[in-house]
Amino acid sequence: MGGRTSHAAIVSRELGIPAVVGIENLKLLKSMVGKILTIDGDSGLVFAKKLSLIKDSRDIDTRRLPKTRTRVGLILADVNQAFRFSQLAANEYKNQLIGGDLYEPDEDNPMLGNRGTGRYLMGTNLKYLGWELQALVLARTQFKAENLELMLPFVRTLAEASLALKYIKKTIKTKNLKIIAMSEIPSNALIATEFIKLFDGFSIGSNDMTQLVLGTDRDNQALQETYDEHDPAVVTTLLTTIFSGLKAGKKVGFCGQGVSDSVIIAGLVSIAGITSVSVVADRYLQTKELLAKLEKKKIPVKDLGQWLKQQFQARLKNGHKSEKDKIYATLNWDQVVLNSLHLGGFKSFDQAQKIIDSND
Repeated sequence: MGGRTSHAAIVSRELGIPAVVGIENLKLLKSMVGKILTIDGDSGLVFAKKLSLIKDSRDIDTRRLPKTRTRVGLILADVNQAFRFSQLAANEYKNQLIGGDLYEPDEDNPMLGNRGTGRYLMGTNLKYLGWELQALVLARTQFKAENLELMLPFVRTLAEASLALKYIKKTIKTKNLKIIAMSEIPSNALIATEFIKLFDGFSIGSNDMTQLVLGTDRDNQALQETYDEHDPAVVTTLLTTIFSGLKAGKKVGFCGQGVSDSVIIAGLVSIAGITSVSVVADRYLQTKELLAKLEKKKIPVKDLGQWLKQQFQARLKNGHKSEKDKIYATLNWDQVVLNSLHLGGFKSFDQAQKIIDSND
């Protein structure tokens, strides 16, 4: 079940295996067993015949990649792909893990259940965090992987953040270790200026942030229309996180489908001054080229609201006729950006622009 941002879809894309996640008419599909089908894993369409395919076999020449201020990294869920994907560089539920049912409790909604940093802090669970920290120290010292950093997931409260950091700093003494927090819960964005004081940076988890802001489930096919990273409430959390990082002089990255799937999301985070983005490997070149094109325009952050409005108006002209698209095309995006700027700790656009320009 689920759509383009579900775990099944992300892993299938990473493995290069065409897949359709979320079937509307399973009975019809089962009736086609034994027949030759053509599956478009990008659009989700299944054709009841063999269609001629055009293979895109372009190799990425890393020497000719356009230079961008925004660093582009890779999302990697399959460790077996690590070496191959490294050439481009400049789990979760019990039913997805073998043996998971031996340790994981039944929860009606695992996404809102006992997970993340808070779980690490519960009683004997601290020993598991200790094991991960030992592995990190081993990698950074014995194997000289000093570029490895630590990221805390799903940090619900400032208290969770503080307790976790105290334990980490008491447990390991490795030098120059940066500790990053995922910004994927509305609380992370609402008081981003407080969270950023505790960490060396943020990584925006846009998939979780979107579903929690909108109260929707990205793995539920019936709710795919509700799940939308373009929603102004979601955009506010993304921008607030970025602006708070800029104000504190700390790095902010973006991890999620939005950047590789949407010119609008790529544009807004780039114009706002994000440090880096991470995408699945099959969208690396496309994203790199898109960001280079956007950065070349040198759109000032004060014009971000107007740029967003123009993008949504263009979508409307190009056939996006849903009610939400009509709303987006007429929304006061200048106010959305300004609210985010203030939540992020800035008093004016000029303040933010100076920092963005200094990072070029």
